[in-house]
Amino acid sequence: MFGNAGTSRAQSRGTEIIRPIKFERGKRTATLTGSVQLPHGEGDMHNDGADRYELKYRAGQRVTFTLESEGNRAVFSISTYGPNGPNLPAQKTRWTGRLPASGDYLITVWTSEGAAKYTLHVSLR
Repeated sequence: MFGNAGTSRAQSRGTEIIRPIKFERGKRTATLTGSVQLPHGEGDMHNDGADRYELKYRAGQRVTFTLESEGNRAVFSISTYGPNGPNLPAQKTRWTGRLPASGDYLITVWTSEGAAKYTLHVSLR
C-alpha cells in the first residue's frame, strides 16, 4: 500500500507549510479542503495565497486529481522537488495519468480570481 510522511514540513518558501497527502489504511482516495486567496503583503511578509501538499508517489501508479472550488476559481499544478524535476499540468482542475517517476511531488492550489474555498480529491489506482 502507498504511504507518506506523517508530519507537515516547512520548505524553502519561508515558513509556509507543505502538508502531506495522507490515505487512510485500506483507502486509495484522500480528500483535502482549504481556502486560497490572492497574493498579498510585501518583502518578508509576502504571502502568495497558495496551499501546498506533498504526494509520495510510486512509479506505475495511476493518479487522479480533482479540484472543486467556489466559482471554479481555484486551480492546481503538479511539480517535483529539485531543479531537474518535470513540471506537469499547470492551472488545472482535473488531471489523470501516471507521473514520470517515483518520488515526492508538490501539488500547489492557488487562485488568480479572488478567494475561494476548495476540495481536492486525490485517487490512486
